This record gives sequence, structure tokens and C-alpha cells, in this order.
Amino acid sequence: MYISPKEYKKIIDKFKKLGGLEDDLQKELKKLAVDSTGKARADFNSSAKPYLNNRGEDTSGLSSTIKYRLLKRKKSSNAYKLTAGDNKHPIMAYIEFGTRSRRINLSGIRKIFGAKGKDYAMQFKGSDNKRNWTNTSARPYFYKNVYNENKQFVRRMKSRIKKLISGK
Repeated sequence: MYISPKEYKKIIDKFKKLGGLEDDLQKELKKLAVDSTGKARADFNSSAKPYLNNRGEDTSGLSSTIKYRLLKRKKSSNAYKLTAGDNKHPIMAYIEFGTRSRRINLSGIRKIFGAKGKDYAMQFKGSDNKRNWTNTSARPYFYKNVYNENKQFVRRMKSRIKKLISGK
């Protein structure tokens, strides 16, 4: 999930004008990062990991690649980067997006990550050959949790803003 520093600064400036919602925003961003990665790990361990184990794949350390880290910004507040997998573990993306040639629903990916996210997901598509990774159905564990937690984040922030505006 990405918000440009310029747009982020605009949001922070508006919060400052509303009376100090910047601290609330920081707490909520951390909650979004912690909850998203925690739920993604749980989903990975409950659905994707057993599938990989049945295939005889080494799953040690895979769930630990689902993480967040704090990004310090020079001119504005902090932000978080959420990741799943890395160059050493491309299997994470194959499991997340699946490899079957038929299309999967990418609306959640587009809403969170934009067109770049859709393009990234589509690169893992292949044929329906059952003998290798090209017949893997999607077992999303990451983007669906980020998407759901982002909706909760927006809902909580709207509620705080309404309370601040109404004086309650």
C-alpha cells in the first residue's frame, strides 16, 4: 500500500487543522500494519502452509516473511511498509495469486495496490498443467487481509473525524 509523501503531507496538514488527529492517525496506521500482517500470517499458516506441506515443499521460515516495518520520513510522520515473501521466497506470490490461466478477481488488489498490483499478480499466471506450479489455485492470505484492515482503518478514522467535528 502506498501513499505518496506529498499526499501524506496534505492529509497530516488537514489533521493538524482539525485539532491533532495526527497522533490518532499514527496509532491507527500502526494498528493497520500489525493487524494486517498478523491476520495474513494466520491465514497463510492455516491454508497455504498445509497445501505446501502436502506438496513436499520446505515451509520453514515462510510465514516470517510476512511482516511490516516502520519507514521514517524526513518531512512528515512515519509510515509502514507491509511485505510478504521476498526474492528468496517467490513461492509466496505463487500461492497468493495462484497460477491457473483463468483470471482471478483482482478488484481488492487494484483497490489497495493500484494497477501495479494487478500487473504484478498477473505475471504469475501460467497454464493449467497439473504436474507443476502452473495449476495452483489462488490461496490469498496477504492482500485480502490488507484490504479488509484498510476498510476498518478508514471506518475508524471517519468516526474520529466526525467526533472531533461534532465536538463529542
